[in-house]
Amino acid sequence: MGWNNIGERGFYAFTNGIVYEGKWKPVDDYGIIRLDNENFYLPALSKIHKRNKNAYVNERRFIHAPKREVAAQEYFMLLHELYGDNGIVAICFYLATLFRDIITDTTRSFPILNIYGKKGTGKTEFALSLINLFQRNPEVSNLDSTTYYAMGDKCAEVSNMLVHFDEYKNSLSKKHIDFLKGIYDNAGRSKRSADGERRESTNVDCGVVLTGQEMPTADIALFSRVIFLESQRSERTKEETDKYQTFMKLRNMCPTNITVSLMRYRDNFNAGWFNAWKRALGEIKSEVDYSTIGERFINNWAMMLATYYCLHSIAEELPFSEKEVHDICIEGLKYQHSLCNSTDEIAVFWSMFSKARQLGDIREGQDYKVCLMKTLKVTAKGKQRKVVDFETDRYVLFIREKICIAKANIQARREGKVLIPDESLLSYLVSTPDYYGKTNSPLKFYILDENGKPTRKANDSGNASLVFDQERALAFDYQSICGNYDINLVTVSEPEKDKFNNE
Repeated sequence: MGWNNIGERGFYAFTNGIVYEGKWKPVDDYGIIRLDNENFYLPALSKIHKRNKNAYVNERRFIHAPKREVAAQEYFMLLHELYGDNGIVAICFYLATLFRDIITDTTRSFPILNIYGKKGTGKTEFALSLINLFQRNPEVSNLDSTTYYAMGDKCAEVSNMLVHFDEYKNSLSKKHIDFLKGIYDNAGRSKRSADGERRESTNVDCGVVLTGQEMPTADIALFSRVIFLESQRSERTKEETDKYQTFMKLRNMCPTNITVSLMRYRDNFNAGWFNAWKRALGEIKSEVDYSTIGERFINNWAMMLATYYCLHSIAEELPFSEKEVHDICIEGLKYQHSLCNSTDEIAVFWSMFSKARQLGDIREGQDYKVCLMKTLKVTAKGKQRKVVDFETDRYVLFIREKICIAKANIQARREGKVLIPDESLLSYLVSTPDYYGKTNSPLKFYILDENGKPTRKANDSGNASLVFDQERALAFDYQSICGNYDINLVTVSEPEKDKFNNE
């Protein structure tokens, strides 16, 4: 179902007909569409199979038979009024999905729409409001009970249409997570052919809507492949409830006429896409810090903005201004990137580091220290020794590499999280702008006893002296680390007040 790039012009298929050259062409009683120069056969509703209730069950959902014509402007406006800015982004995603093959010819990738929120915030109903533009009585696939193989089959059934997977959890199997990541690159499931002689793969040519109560942070690579929308409101006013009921009546009309109507702009979209893509990409890169926000995030949101730019001037169905959509996409990009800063591997490490410190497993003075420095002598990765001179005294964080990573790993396992391998994590840490280098000379670190006191050892003369470990340490910009990852690693002490003064 959906786009089929066959025949002279290609066509967009529903079970009971096709959109050909922007016009609806229904099937006859035998499932045949008869055109001037070519004919097509859609078997699902043919008289031959009509009585077989077990055949073409999934295909029969994709039927273009609205109970009444629904105006696209009215539908889109209500979606926006009910779901706010998220509604506009979702509309852009729906529009982009209609012309997904044109977009991926340029971008080679296509994001997943992720709707996240707590129970009762309307995530699933929001998703179904998009799915109903393609089919009636849509099937909701719960990822807990959907196999990796079934996910591949479901995505392979349609092209330039939407597929919905519900109840995403970070505890899903690695195969589930890897499949979701592969959707971004149009990669489906690989398998051996029936005769075992060749390898076959199912391509993903559909748009995917992913809903759930957990942010997709099991793998930061997955989070960077989604358009992230957060659904927060679980309570609505009477006016909003009435508006929702009005919208449900429209949705229950099976408004596939909106999709059929928009397909008449395919040739216009094909002609204008590249320029719209360059415009959106250029605008976003000029308004955000391109060196900080990854290219994948920028590309994902640029696809949504470019889709609207491409259609707005020719499609009267689109009620929002270009500036409104532009501002929403910029804010959505910045917000998603800010969340990425708290969910990527480096952020997780510093979070585990801070928690282990608060629990007493990582100790100041023994495992790390913070010093006020004027000059710092370090060796950066793959470079010669260098001297860093600060204009004013600056706090530098020194950490012992192996023990700190090991203790952060222990804390992560306590919370059911898994950090990436030590070598990879170290590579990420030393690649951040917060990293100065590794100290040229070993630093002294206390060996603390169970009470947190520095260990002392008596020498031959009977005098006690402090005992230290010595190790070259990793040096970081302390203030930058605290600001970027919202942590504080300095212990503050103050004189104890007596009871009288305290009162």
